[in-house]
Formats: sequence, structure tokens, C-alpha cells
Amino acid sequence: MEIKENTLPKLLRRIASEHANVPAQYSKGKDGKFKEILYKELYANVKDFGAGLIDLGIKRGDHLGLISDNRKEWLVCSMGIMATKSRDIPRGSEATIKDLSYILSFAECKTVVTENKILFNRILECKEGIPTLQNIIIINPSDVDFNNPATTGLNIFSYDEILAKGKDFRQNNPNKIEEIMLSGEEEDSATIIFTSGTTGTPKGVELTHKNFLCQVEDIHKRLPLKQGNKALCMLPVWHVYERELEYFLLYAGVSLCYSKPAISMLLADMKKVSPQFMATVPRIWDGIYTAIYKN
Repeated sequence: MEIKENTLPKLLRRIASEHANVPAQYSKGKDGKFKEILYKELYANVKDFGAGLIDLGIKRGDHLGLISDNRKEWLVCSMGIMATKSRDIPRGSEATIKDLSYILSFAECKTVVTENKILFNRILECKEGIPTLQNIIIINPSDVDFNNPATTGLNIFSYDEILAKGKDFRQNNPNKIEEIMLSGEEEDSATIIFTSGTTGTPKGVELTHKNFLCQVEDIHKRLPLKQGNKALCMLPVWHVYERELEYFLLYAGVSLCYSKPAISMLLADMKKVSPQFMATVPRIWDGIYTAIYKN
């Protein structure tokens, strides 16, 4: 199947139309059971989040920090950012205060999406080093102190609040987010991924929509997955390896099932999900081998 779309949100738009009632994501609830999100629901969430960002004042070409590990909301946030023709600046939970201060200030981020209380507090600790920072969005606001004096001068929102803003914005501005999204071009910057910094100061690598899309069809030739298959996703999605493969999985109509690279959790989730595919690295297989051998 040839890709006709020239941006990632446009690709999701078509896939959501063709596979509307196919599960796009499986994520564990508080009861530990996997719950499904259909492709049509994923696309609606992306539009709501993007529209919420527009209501917040986000404009084309803005840089937004996305500090979170792999989870269902990460894809919504990233696609929503790209739908506004903006760029995400991703990093995971291992990012230090020093790294966050450097990366987010260098990229001149006005808005940062952060995963939880720990990363929220980490952003607050380095906010003086990010003079452009205006807004923080928290995916999981549990136990977050919204009245923390360190938030003075900042606008703090939960992920759900941005979705709600987006729903209202779309009702009052029909098709506005779609118009912006459909005006995207393949050479538009999708993301700036910073290196880990192990060999010096982190360096930002700018990737366009074309950089990602040009590989999807060739990956499909080598990995003939199909609609309704399941893939277990647990690697850091801010790494381009996992991110590229997740775009391929969406292209193929596969369901993304979110887990963690902790071996005990991974093995338990493999049993629950029975996936047809899992992107991994040698360290993970070594851990699986060790766990099996011990048993």
C-alpha cells in the first residue's frame, strides 16, 4: 500500500478512517487489565489535543517539550503537536534537571508536556533556566501540588483540561484543526530529538515528516504485519527506533499495547496480550533469557 500522505497526522487521519473500529491502543487501567482505544477514538483525541493547544496560543513552528515515557497519551500529545504544525522536543523520565534545562531552553520551549509529579517537579526546579517557559501540561496530575509557589508566573493544566479545551474549540471553530493539519508539508519539521549527552552537550537533530514516512513502506515489506495484530510497546519512544516502528504499526493498522521494559512486567504483559510483534534490543532478550533460565 503506497503512502499518499505527506505528514504523519494526515497518515493517521486516513488510517483512522479505514480502520475506525479497530483497536489502535491497549493500555492498562488501575485494575491491571488492558483496555482498548479504537482508531477513530485515537484520531479524535489527537484533534482535541491539537485544538486545545491552539486555544492555548500555540502557533506554527513552536517548540513544545514532551517529557514522558512511552504511554498512550504520548502518541496523542505528539500527533496533536504535529497537527498544529509545531514540533515536539521529546525526552524520557531519565532526563536530569541539567539536561532538561539545557534542552528546553536551547529549543526556546514556551510549553512543556510532562508525565507526572516527579517530572513536573523536575521542570519547576529548572524553570529559571528556561526563560521562555509559560505553560506546563501534566498527563497524570495525581498528587501534583498546583499551588506550589514555584508555579508562580506559569499556567498549569492537566492533559484532560487540554482535551476539554480542544473539544470546546472544535465546536466553536469547526474544521479549524483539520485545516491547519491538512496544510502540512513533507519538509515541515516534525520533531527535534536531542542526543543523550554521554559524549558531551546534547545535540538537537531535526527530523521532518518525510524523514519518518520514507521508511514506513520498506519496513512493511520486511515485517508483514496486518490489521488487528498486536504489538507490545515498551522501549523509550523518544528514541527514533521505537518511534519509527510505532508509525509503521499505525500504518499497518496494528494495535499498540503499552508495557514497561521491566522484565517481570514485560513477561506478564506478553502473557496477557499475546502479541505478534515487539520492538526490542539485546538487553531485553538477555533479561527474558535470564528470567526463563531461573525458572
